[in-house]
Amino acid sequence: MPAALLALLVVLLCATPASAHAALRSSNPADGAVVTTLPRDFELVFNEQVDPSFAQVVIEDSAGTNRAQQDLSVRGPSVSGTMPRDLPAGRTTLRYRVVSADGHPVAGDVSFELRTPAASDAVGAPPSPGGSIPAGSPAATAEPGAVATPAPAATPGPTADAAAGSSIGNVTMLALGGIGAIIFGVIVALLLRSDRRSRR
Repeated sequence: MPAALLALLVVLLCATPASAHAALRSSNPADGAVVTTLPRDFELVFNEQVDPSFAQVVIEDSAGTNRAQQDLSVRGPSVSGTMPRDLPAGRTTLRYRVVSADGHPVAGDVSFELRTPAASDAVGAPPSPGGSIPAGSPAATAEPGAVATPAPAATPGPTADAAAGSSIGNVTMLALGGIGAIIFGVIVALLLRSDRRSRR
């Protein structure tokens, strides 16, 4: 019995505790998050310190372009870097590879979805009532909230006045010409009648 206890004690003293590898505890942006504004920096926080001499982060954008980050900062369990400002909208993945304090490499990824304000407006904007308005029309160029006023009715201009005056003048000339012809005919008839009487 004492020999068995001694053997068990030797095993317990000689056994080394199993080392736990580093694991990702949190991130910014969070895994599965939907963001409309990119943070200035991304951050990966592990449950234990990581080796500052080795850390890799590659950002894969929605177009499938991989961007290896060269300006990483490793402080204890935190790995951070500058977020690219020209990321297209869509799914973005941060693929990391670090070395834990016990020398074991740890790899994984974090994904989030980027939705730009322009894309959100295009998806959620309600259709304008009454259909589309042709560009350049008064309704299209009017300021929001302004009430459209009907265009004033066209008034006769100088050309219309001149045409009306010309028509009246033509009618007057025709009337005067007709009266003159009648008077001339009466005079001729009187002269012929007087001439006949003188002959008798």
